[in-house]
Amino acid sequence: MFNFLGNKNKYNTPKYRLIVGITNKDIICQIAYARIEGNYIVSSAYAHELLRYDVKLGLNNYAAAYCTGTTDVTGDEFENEPVDGEKHPFRCYLGVALTRRTTDAKVFSALKDAVDGGLDIPHSTRHFPGYSREGKKFDADAHRQYIFGLHVANYITALKEENSDLYAKQFSCFVTAGIEPSSFEALYKAVHAVIRADPSSPSPKKADTVKSKW
Repeated sequence: MFNFLGNKNKYNTPKYRLIVGITNKDIICQIAYARIEGNYIVSSAYAHELLRYDVKLGLNNYAAAYCTGTTDVTGDEFENEPVDGEKHPFRCYLGVALTRRTTDAKVFSALKDAVDGGLDIPHSTRHFPGYSREGKKFDADAHRQYIFGLHVANYITALKEENSDLYAKQFSCFVTAGIEPSSFEALYKAVHAVIRADPSSPSPKKADTVKSKW
C-alpha cells in the first residue's frame, strides 16, 4: 500500500523555477511557481533595466545575461552551500522551455548570474563556455571572457583590422556610440559595482499577484 500520508506536508508546496526568456532585444528572468490557473511570478529581472546603468547596446548577449553584483567574477564553478545556523539558500530549478541547451547558450549565463547572486540551482559546468567535451575539462578563464563580453571584443577588434568597411557596417551602432571593444571589461565591471550598490528593482511587484501564461 502506498504511503500517501507521508507526503501530506509536501502537498501544494511550490516548486520554484528560474524561467529565462530571450528575445531579439531583451532577456527576461523570472522566479515563478506553477498552479493550475497559470504561473505565479515571485520576482522578475530584465536586461533592458541595464539601460539605467549605461549599458546601451548588446542587451541580449551573454554578458548582459550575466550582469550581477558579485565582487569577484572568475567564471569558475560555484555553489551556494547551506551554513549551519543560517537560512538555506533559496532553491529553484532552471526552466528553459524549448531553448536549445548548447554550450554557450545565454540561458546558462543567466543561470550562472543567479547562482553567483545567491540562488541554489542544480547545474553543471558542461553547459558553460570553456568546457571541452573531448577533454572533459572546464576552463574557467574562457568562461570569464564570455561574462565580460571579451569574445565579442576580440571579434570586433579582428574585424576592424581585417575589414574596416565591414566593421563600420556591422558594428555601426558601436561606432556611433563611441564604444571601443577595449572598454568592454571595464564597462561591465562598473555595471556590476553599481548593481552591487543598489540592486533594487525600479518597479518592484508584489509577490504572488502577477500571472504569466508562459
